[in-house]
Amino acid sequence: MKKLLLPLVFLVFTGPAFPQAITTGRTEKGLPWAVVELPGGDGEWAAVWLPPGVSAPAGWEEASGPVESVVSAWFPALSAPSQLLSALPAFSSAVAVILVGPVPARELTAFLEALEAVTPAFSPRASCRFADGLVNPTRQTVEGFRWSFPLPPPWDPRSELAPVLAFLLEKRWQKLGFTGPVRVEGSPCPLLVLEHRGPNPRKMLTMARESRAKLAAAVGEGELADFSAIQRREASLWAVDPKKVALSGVERLGWGKELGPLLYPVEPAPAATEALLKEVLLA
Repeated sequence: MKKLLLPLVFLVFTGPAFPQAITTGRTEKGLPWAVVELPGGDGEWAAVWLPPGVSAPAGWEEASGPVESVVSAWFPALSAPSQLLSALPAFSSAVAVILVGPVPARELTAFLEALEAVTPAFSPRASCRFADGLVNPTRQTVEGFRWSFPLPPPWDPRSELAPVLAFLLEKRWQKLGFTGPVRVEGSPCPLLVLEHRGPNPRKMLTMARESRAKLAAAVGEGELADFSAIQRREASLWAVDPKKVALSGVERLGWGKELGPLLYPVEPAPAATEALLKEVLLA
């Protein structure tokens, strides 16, 4: 079984400590796994991405999120190595496996070796087809519209930039006079959704279409610095939410992504961000 020990990165900031170590690897058959060691805590969270059609074993909780068939369970830290080993036979196949908590990888060797018996499954890669700039009118309590654009799927490295696109566009969207959020929705075919709430939706939609060039304008380093500051603050809270780390981490592993950017945010490059912004809005 191949193991890859990622270098430990130290950052200075105010807030809870980041993980002490991240160990990742693949079984000989190709099943991706990871152990994220968080300081403190009295239990180990395990998360497994199951292939379609496979039911969650007894005692495991099905997660509600963008990816279906992710299950998780908590085990007391002192008995986690033995309990995890006992629970493993319930999983004949998996897309990815992650353990998050105070138990170091060296104490989970038996469990990691036993993963060789689990057949790896591939994450579903749908054919994402969607009309650019699809408009859906909304008429609940207030009139408005939702303006949607397709984003790169989660297995595309550019998908890492989806959150920063939503952050930048929401500021620009509201500066232009539109009242509503900008967010990323859906998986595995995500959409960038710009929403407006208010009267005269047809007039405002015309204005929105005429404002595409302004929305896709050059990206400044100051804008990205603001986004990165928010990301660092959010990441600092993950050390006290190991379940969230496990659920988000197992999805990244299943899509073939590294865990590092999840826990150690990196400031996006202006050129790459601007290029994707123009591709999404103007292509």
